[in-house]
Amino acid sequence: MRNRTKLVLTALSAAVMLAALVGTASANRLSVSESTLRAVWPEESKLNFSNTAGGLEISCSVTLEGSFHSRSIVKTRGSLIGYITRAIVGPVANCVKNNVTNVQVLTASLPWHVRYDSFTGTLPAITGVRLQLVGAAFLLTAFGASCLYRSTPEQPAFGIANREAGGTITGLQAENGSEIPLASGGILCPASGTFNGTATRVTKLGETATIRLTLI
Repeated sequence: MRNRTKLVLTALSAAVMLAALVGTASANRLSVSESTLRAVWPEESKLNFSNTAGGLEISCSVTLEGSFHSRSIVKTRGSLIGYITRAIVGPVANCVKNNVTNVQVLTASLPWHVRYDSFTGTLPAITGVRLQLVGAAFLLTAFGASCLYRSTPEQPAFGIANREAGGTITGLQAENGSEIPLASGGILCPASGTFNGTATRVTKLGETATIRLTLI
């Protein structure tokens, strides 16, 4: 009887150790089901940019395309996990503008760096992954001046890849409140601005397949 008790305790100890190892693995890595992505803020769900002081605002349909460096992502803040290689704004005629007459992507700034930042929710049931976007550059014409806004390693743009319980990414939400600094422009250009809005279509590039994000 005593030997049987020892065996049970040994088995329980092994199970606890295995669970700890699994938990550690889950805390270190994520797996993404596709190597490419396409995120779309369509006409009915435009991406909004506004200056922090008010008075300048533009909302447009936006498409971002890019790739992941690996299907396996180490959850280390600031680690480079992919690139945005193409960004499309507009057509500008369909944008909703307040004191902004034009907006364009500074294509020379591509590719933009996508970096891991953190996760939302509680392990193992995370609800999303917070990403940093570094190098994103938009040239706005406002108040008759050309205003270039660019995200930097010190002040990145943040986005949250929202995730359902099964792992499917349901949207890419621009984090409102994180400021994008003015890179160049005259005194009429506001010093910084913020993005908000959710890309409701996040798929593999060139296909309709959804992207799954899981713990490994």
